[in-house]
Amino acid sequence: MPNRTKSVLLTLLVAAVAASGVRAEDDLRTYLGADVGAYVHVPNLESSVRGVWKGRLAERVRRLSVYRRWLASEDHRKLQEGQKALSKALGRPVVDFAADLLGTEVLLAVRPRPVGEPEAIVLTRAASEKALGNAITTWNRLDPLQITKKVEHAGGAYFRRETEEQVVFYAFSGSLLALSEQESLVQAFVERVGDDEKPGLVATAAHRRAVASLPDDAQAVVYVATEAWTKVLPANESEPVARLVDSAWRRSESVVATLRAGDESVLDVSIRYAPESVGTTDADRPGHSRFLDRVPSRSLFVAWGRLDLAGLGNGTYEALSEKERKRIEPWRRFAAKRLLGGLDVLDDVLPALGPECGVYLVPRESVEPGRLPFDGLVAVQLRPAAEGETGETTTRTQRELDDLIVASLDFWIASHNASTDGSTATLRSRDDDDVRTRWIDGVGSHQPTYAATPEFLLFASHPSLVPEFVEPRSPERLLDQSWFTSLRDAHFPSPDHLVLWNLAGLLDFVESNREPLTDEVARARKTDRERVEAGMQRLEEFLGVFETAFVAGQVEKDHVRIVVGGAARPRD
Repeated sequence: MPNRTKSVLLTLLVAAVAASGVRAEDDLRTYLGADVGAYVHVPNLESSVRGVWKGRLAERVRRLSVYRRWLASEDHRKLQEGQKALSKALGRPVVDFAADLLGTEVLLAVRPRPVGEPEAIVLTRAASEKALGNAITTWNRLDPLQITKKVEHAGGAYFRRETEEQVVFYAFSGSLLALSEQESLVQAFVERVGDDEKPGLVATAAHRRAVASLPDDAQAVVYVATEAWTKVLPANESEPVARLVDSAWRRSESVVATLRAGDESVLDVSIRYAPESVGTTDADRPGHSRFLDRVPSRSLFVAWGRLDLAGLGNGTYEALSEKERKRIEPWRRFAAKRLLGGLDVLDDVLPALGPECGVYLVPRESVEPGRLPFDGLVAVQLRPAAEGETGETTTRTQRELDDLIVASLDFWIASHNASTDGSTATLRSRDDDDVRTRWIDGVGSHQPTYAATPEFLLFASHPSLVPEFVEPRSPERLLDQSWFTSLRDAHFPSPDHLVLWNLAGLLDFVESNREPLTDEVARARKTDRERVEAGMQRLEEFLGVFETAFVAGQVEKDHVRIVVGGAARPRD
């Protein structure tokens, strides 16, 4: 094993060994200074890893062909050889050594600098002083060429350890260990050990707000103090979207994320703002979603959100440079004068739409050559007149939009028929109660459809999707499914945005239509059927890991919450 690799492995080993123990009342974060810019905290590493590895999700991962190929690979063989070499150096199997002394609390903290790379320190907690002492003795014994010097500081001491490859500093107090390549960080740890009253990161108001509502079962916590980084990172002045993101980042005070891994794996991220920031609260958030109420249970993909379209439009416009606005203004005036009856896109059209917008995909009953295997529907909510408003402008805007969409369909049909010698496209319509549905017939695999209900503008790939969405008596809804309600209640009870993949339904569809799907993909890509079959098998394997995957978003008065996860539910 090369000396550099051996040295790095031994350093990491000491950190892992020293972290074996139970979590104390004053967790490792209490030893961080207020100038820390970010940390990763794993409070219960051993039990978390053990629980994940024994779970349903890990069992499915181990069955993947890509995992089995890795077990037979050269990289895995080298990993095993390194494990054997380390076991020999330790005088006992490294697996047994790790099982006895693997850490249960580990903390990696980073401090930004105005110039140069950020500084990092690792803090761990051992099961006992004896376990920590044995770990350090083993570390030094395995590298006899190292030179260690004890340095007195602030009533305590730390050590400077030098080898041919690196210089590191470490300090210990009882069962605590601090390890860093930066001497100043280890000195700060020694100072904090000797002064329990010295205020640190956990005493700051921003940190207290960030961690106040963290789940008790979080297996890892990531905290970023955004103010510490905005002081040293330059502003992004490139594109309008980049400027908006950069502005939102600089207005925030912290970002905190928690990870829960297992049969339901969830990454929960909260972007915190100052308490005076204004956002959505439970008092003014609408109740249930009118769109999600109508999504069929057979949907394979759903994307939905409550969007302030007028705010987004005007915010993006304000973020543009003067030169960029001048390029847009002629098109804005043309749309108002020629297409929208004098209505302005930003001032009149967008305020009349929303807040709910959504899309879903459902499988077709059969896969046919030259046709996509899915149908889809897009819905944009029509904003009702607010209390005290006459609703005249909103109604006029909706009427102008309806006329524009119908005129666009007519124009497209005329252009299509003038440029093709094949089938003739026609605009068909159907009236069902208060809903007039129009669709284009004769243009191939789908029938582009438009309908306006009292609540939504609807765009679909087939006219049959409109009554399925509108009628409350149509087939089972997504909200009727127990797997969805349990997932929602556990991880996103009051979302403002949701993206959902029904992977179990997609797997069933692929398995039921494997032959025609394989034929269609091979034809479309002009490739060998055998290669497509192998790809379909890999796709089915990966779809079988999770039944559901999701991304949910929620806007509160003082934070924006984003939840990303997947669920490996038991199969029938």
